[in-house]
Amino acid sequence: MVLGKSPVRAATAGPRTPAGTGHALTTHRRLGWTAFSVGAVATLVARAWIETRPAVWRFSGIDLFLFFLPAHAYVATEISHGRVPGWNPFLGLGASAVAEIQTGTFYPPNLLFVGLPTAWALEVVATFHIALAAAGVFVLCRRSGLHRTSAAVAAVALATGGVL
Repeated sequence: MVLGKSPVRAATAGPRTPAGTGHALTTHRRLGWTAFSVGAVATLVARAWIETRPAVWRFSGIDLFLFFLPAHAYVATEISHGRVPGWNPFLGLGASAVAEIQTGTFYPPNLLFVGLPTAWALEVVATFHIALAAAGVFVLCRRSGLHRTSAAVAAVALATGGVL
């Protein structure tokens, strides 16, 4: 028996972390902040890259002007007047606003549409989603065992890929 060490404590101690890695919670926090940073940088790179592309590649098109902006504006107007938007009479022959998945009536980030102009809120929510997706890809890659640089490249590739 080693002087000052209890055999019971030594037997019940959990797995040891490798030297220099620190506590598991600290490692998770570091990964979280790194993922947030990579997501933010990837989003900035994507936004800058998109601005250099032709207008047809940008976040625009007929769906934006004929569906997303009017639908979000209607939902925001209804919520700001204290009403739950049940039916949107301005889309086609009418459509359920509360059940429409594209407007996300009860999705918390969409509350920005109440306080901001619709076009700005749409940009903020879209940018938030790109950053969240890039951070998620970074964490997925790191947890899969890829190096930090490879995970960052994957996050930037997703953010600039145009799929979102």
